[in-house]
Amino acid sequence: MNRRYALGLIGAAAVTAGAFSLAPRSSGLADFGAAYAAGDDVDTSAIREMVMGAEDAPVTLMEYASFTCPHCAEFHATVYPKLKKNYIDTGKIKFTFRAFFFNRYGLWADMVARCGGEMRFFGIADMLYDQQTDWVGAGSADKVIAKLKTIGRSAGLTDGQMDQCL
Repeated sequence: MNRRYALGLIGAAAVTAGAFSLAPRSSGLADFGAAYAAGDDVDTSAIREMVMGAEDAPVTLMEYASFTCPHCAEFHATVYPKLKKNYIDTGKIKFTFRAFFFNRYGLWADMVARCGGEMRFFGIADMLYDQQTDWVGAGSADKVIAKLKTIGRSAGLTDGQMDQCL
């Protein structure tokens, strides 16, 4: 991955984010709870940023992703390893992961990943994306939870820890 490609990727993300910020908020769909709550009324102090890379890196890249998004999984499998090797691990980029949720399965996956704390988050995230088709397509909510707990266990979490996190 060369510098021009990385800058193009960052530019494309910025343009996309700008387009979404200009989109009308009233689409006739039901409000999505906390997503539309007044910012001053919501205490987000307990939500920790999941960050990788040098704190003093000249560029901060924020990824907004969902663990149930197939495009996010594709990015994770193809682009992210090069981004990590060439930019995050070399101190050129500070990478921040921010989750958004299409459904409860994505929320639960994020809760399991965060259950491992900052030390395990990105490793569990790797597992969630790598095994996405297996756990997302498990069927019922109980089966999805069971698959997510299997991933958590393989990352060293106990059932008690995951029950507390979920």
